[in-house]
Amino acid sequence: MVCRVHISESTLLHLGNEYEVEVANGHERDTYIAKLGIKTYFIIPREVPNNQNSLTMNGVDTRKSGKKIQKLLDTWSNETPFSIQQLADNDKSDAAKSFILLEDSLKPLAASLTCFRQHHSLNDLEPLTLSFQKESETTNKTLDDDEENRKASESLFRSLPELRYRYYVVNAACIFCAIVIIQALIFEKNALYLVLVICGLCAFGIAALFCLLDISKIKRDNHRSLLDQSIYLVTHYYFARLPVSLMLIIICILTPFAVIWPSTMDTVESLENTTAINSDILLSASNLSFAQNRFNQTILIPTHAINSLSSLTNSVLFQLCPHFEFHILLIQLALLTVSSFMHLYFLFKALIMIIVVTIYVFYSYQSNIYNIISDSYGVKSSTILVETTVEVIFFILLLIGLDRRFEYMSRLDLLWTIKFQNEKQEVETVSTISRLLLENILPKHVAEIIIKENMSQGLYHESYDNVVVLFASIPNFKEFYVQSDVNNDGLECLRLLNEIIAEFDKLLDKNKFSCVEKIKTIGHTYMAAAGLNPGVEHRMTRERYNQNIVALAEFAFAMIAVLEGINRDCFNDFKLRVGMCNGPLVAGIVGAKKPQYDIWGNTVNVASRMDSTGVVSCIHVPEETQRVLFEHGYPCECRGPIYVKGKGNMTTYLVRPRGYMMPLSSSNLSSIGNTSNK
Repeated sequence: MVCRVHISESTLLHLGNEYEVEVANGHERDTYIAKLGIKTYFIIPREVPNNQNSLTMNGVDTRKSGKKIQKLLDTWSNETPFSIQQLADNDKSDAAKSFILLEDSLKPLAASLTCFRQHHSLNDLEPLTLSFQKESETTNKTLDDDEENRKASESLFRSLPELRYRYYVVNAACIFCAIVIIQALIFEKNALYLVLVICGLCAFGIAALFCLLDISKIKRDNHRSLLDQSIYLVTHYYFARLPVSLMLIIICILTPFAVIWPSTMDTVESLENTTAINSDILLSASNLSFAQNRFNQTILIPTHAINSLSSLTNSVLFQLCPHFEFHILLIQLALLTVSSFMHLYFLFKALIMIIVVTIYVFYSYQSNIYNIISDSYGVKSSTILVETTVEVIFFILLLIGLDRRFEYMSRLDLLWTIKFQNEKQEVETVSTISRLLLENILPKHVAEIIIKENMSQGLYHESYDNVVVLFASIPNFKEFYVQSDVNNDGLECLRLLNEIIAEFDKLLDKNKFSCVEKIKTIGHTYMAAAGLNPGVEHRMTRERYNQNIVALAEFAFAMIAVLEGINRDCFNDFKLRVGMCNGPLVAGIVGAKKPQYDIWGNTVNVASRMDSTGVVSCIHVPEETQRVLFEHGYPCECRGPIYVKGKGNMTTYLVRPRGYMMPLSSSNLSSIGNTSNK
């Protein structure tokens, strides 16, 4: 009955005394209940006690909730079931809304910061060498696999193309030009210096010419020139860039030393000669003084000799001290050249810089230049040595720190790229699986509409002028389904039904059934339709409509054949009963949170009645559908007028597969004659 909860006696036993019931006498209204002898009852709704406040229940003000529900009912419409109702937000204060908006905006930021902290760490890199670490011990991979993965990551990092290599070369060329200009303005030139300058200008000129070309337009093929191939190799291969970089670095390092060594040796030699001259002048002065004392005569020592001594010493010291400061500057520029090639391993560059500084400090110490400067300025040589060494060491540490930071970010960038690609691949895989699952639930064109379009704007529906609908059921499956301990409370029966439905679904993968679309299954009834092609219906001809009917009929006979094969394998005697009808209908999606594709209309109702009143192993169709099938060679048997619920008496036909020999009867002859006359 309407507005009543109708339950059986077994359900009442499970409810206990929770509800009051009254006898429903369901056996008087339903023959199936009477056949099973089940007693039924109506649940009497509970009454709210008078002493309870009707406006509050369980501490909740029902007046407010009632208003919200009323607003929800007022705004709900069948035309827009997918629209998102936000009535609860309208009842909140502005402060609450602001807090919620702030919280929602901070959630992505917090998630991104957490992700950044997780990735921006040394967990994936060795702390000292920054080499890629092995996989975590929690994985199931062996140590050999971890080592192979680590080597593969290192090889991948080295094989990355360095499109910024041109900027490294240009930067090193600018530093080399600065070194050459400083040496040309301050130091004396020698043959080694000129040779290195010429070689450096040629090397940097050719390298800069290569790098300034548009590398992105050079494609990898066999018809390129030698110049293009050289540019491609240097840019895309690490071991091709390495010798070029080392050659430029060696030139930039040797160029300062080509001037530092000769100038230092000349300065020291000049200072030693000056010291010898000073000794001679002082000796001559002492002899003259001795002569004055012996002969008691006054002899005037030439002042120009003393002045020449002072001017000679000052000129040598003036030449030495500025050169010493420029020595350090040139060495620092050479070290900066080493650091400018960012693609080189930072420990390798650190080793080169340490070797250069060690050679410079050792040579300066061996040449007694610190002793000479200390004697001239009255400062300890050890102090000058320590100051110079500390200055150069701090400069090296600064460059090593910058190189290590760049190496660290480059390796992390590779790890992030790999992780991003893996996650992107996983997302694409999940998206593909989701699309396939959605296409298994909904028709393909409907799934594409849901994915691409915004379904919150309204209800999806399509009207069709001529679609053929099929209902296929297994009427004797009810007798087969029994819940007992033998079949695991009916689970084995459901497993067999699932196997049957799965075999039916496999038929849809065939090309000849591409126009057939499964709608749904209801128990042991299979529902399908043909001709659900939105947007192309106005271009379909009458013959195309007829082809859809023929395709669905072939699908029905294929289902019958599949079921017979399952019967032979499982030793069962299942029979398939099929009903078909063609005509106009409406297709669309129902359900806001759990959408389901369905079709409605008189055509669907007639097809369902054809199934329920049909005959097993045949297709039961109305007269219009029979006419199309008969024209395409299907034997049809007229059943005459039969009663159809909701339609009254209808003339229906039983369709057999092609090649079936129909028995010659008066009804068949009359049906054939009627069809031909029409």
